[in-house]
Amino acid sequence: MITSLFMLMPVSLVMGGFALFLFIKAIKGGWFEDVEGPKYRMLDDDPDEEPEIPQQQRQQIKQDRRKQKHNRKNSNNEPKHTDHGSN
Repeated sequence: MITSLFMLMPVSLVMGGFALFLFIKAIKGGWFEDVEGPKYRMLDDDPDEEPEIPQQQRQQIKQDRRKQKHNRKNSNNEPKHTDHGSN
C-alpha cells in the first residue's frame, strides 16, 4: 500500500502541474477574455452579414425545385401495379 502511494503521488503531481500549465496558457492566450459575448451575439440580427446568393445560382435552385415538384406530381399519378399471381 505504501509503495502505491509513492507511485501515485508523483503521477498526480505531474498531472496537476500539466493541468496548471494548460490553464495558464489558456489565460495568456485570451481564451477567457470574452465569455459573455457569444451568447448575446447569436441574438443579433444583422442582415448585412448574410451572404448574397448570385442570380445564376438562384435560378438553378428554382429549376431544381420545379423538377422535384414535377417528379413528385408524376410519381403520385402513376397507377400502382399489384401482382396477385393470377398467371
